[in-house]
Amino acid sequence: MNQQPLERSLLFQDREYVDIDLNFTKARSTDVARKKGENAIKQALKVLLLTGPAERLFHPEVASGVRSLLFDLVTPTTAYELQTTIEEVINNFEPRVNLVNVDVSANPDEAAYDVSVEFSIVNQPSGSVQLNLFLERLR
Repeated sequence: MNQQPLERSLLFQDREYVDIDLNFTKARSTDVARKKGENAIKQALKVLLLTGPAERLFHPEVASGVRSLLFDLVTPTTAYELQTTIEEVINNFEPRVNLVNVDVSANPDEAAYDVSVEFSIVNQPSGSVQLNLFLERLR
């Protein structure tokens, strides 16, 4: 599913990306609020990274394995594994973005990781977009 940049640009030409707001806030009408553009893609990336194996009913292959890595010891080695896992998941399952950089730093005092994902949106001249996440294990 990893497509070349030219194929991606032709595939997503002249599209506006829209998604529902997962906070389920109410819009002006009686409808649920929507997220548009880069905010919709940021939300989709966050959901994708936190998706576990077999959580998507008709697409069990879509999973990241990030949550399972959060229960390992907080070390630079685990941070590197987390970084490569995030890069692989985004490249395989999110065709609307071109990944620029993923930076993961271990935070052993809080048993968590600071994750910074830099990407560009296909067919958007806005340049690179930054997504910052604080990943910690939850029981």
